[in-house]
Amino acid sequence: MTSADLDDLVSQVRAAADDVSAARRVEVYLGAAHEPYPPDERGDTPVAVVDDPEVVAHLVAQLGTADPTRRVVVQALSGLTLELFSADDDLLGIVHVLSPHWLRGLCDYDARVASGVLTDLVDGLEEAPWDRAAAAAVAAAESGDPVVMPSRLGWLTDAWADRWPGTRPISHTLRVSDRWVRFHSLPDSQRYPDDQAGYAEVLRRHRAVLDELAVRDGGPGRDVLVVTCSWSQSPAPLPRSAPVAATFPSSRYWMSVDDPEGEVWTHLYVDVVGLDDPRLERLLRIVADGQTAGVLILASDLAWLYAPYDGGADVYPARLEHREQLRAAHADWLSSTASGL
Repeated sequence: MTSADLDDLVSQVRAAADDVSAARRVEVYLGAAHEPYPPDERGDTPVAVVDDPEVVAHLVAQLGTADPTRRVVVQALSGLTLELFSADDDLLGIVHVLSPHWLRGLCDYDARVASGVLTDLVDGLEEAPWDRAAAAAVAAAESGDPVVMPSRLGWLTDAWADRWPGTRPISHTLRVSDRWVRFHSLPDSQRYPDDQAGYAEVLRRHRAVLDELAVRDGGPGRDVLVVTCSWSQSPAPLPRSAPVAATFPSSRYWMSVDDPEGEVWTHLYVDVVGLDDPRLERLLRIVADGQTAGVLILASDLAWLYAPYDGGADVYPARLEHREQLRAAHADWLSSTASGL
């Protein structure tokens, strides 16, 4: 890390601590590690509200001790989320607690504070709130392991460059291909299902096109590559959301891709599953609910690509004639707009 990098991170921590210096109340919620799926309203209720002036002042002081001398991202989801409010109930800042000493949200990377955060409150909970991956992830962070995990999927990077030259595995950037066609997942281009019948229709349409891609474009068996994502403002790969990580816990880190404007990094993780694996339908349900994005489902040889989103799917058959066949077979699933979106 250069001195300029360190100065920038120190400035970020200082600014974040200054932003919450007027805090008078802290609402404590279960963090991202506890996101239920399907979503419910439990996350709207704090597990505790802290308004003791001394405790709040001590917490704010602790935030100022965050040490950003190492660019570290702890590969775990937050166990607790803290929302800090002013005396006038203005939200001043949000901090994510990964473990008693590791915090997310004070700078571009995760930072260690000098002493445990809200330890008395945590000790009073029925069970420790930390992500099951937190202990090993924190140990790795403490030991100074590199922030960017090494990818051992060079073969996939090479295969992508061969099959999809000049592109990146980011779904919305691929629509320049002449093989692209978009199908909507509900009648009248409705975006989100209202009931179980709607979810059944969404999955039916996804399944129909995926099955046709597998049949039309061949390939060895019915195994597919499933790419899922996380996002951050730095090249350090954050863990994926709890519903996605729970569905595909063994996915391997592939690569990180920056936004052309340099504001957001997309971190890609890969798993191999059969097209009939029930986890695939669970992932499609998560996508349909808008709980994740950027998902790619690819033939094992990358000949075809399927990119579901909340409202439909962008489809890239292996050949142009296959696109035309799919369009004809599912004409009533197409967009009515000239753009095809």
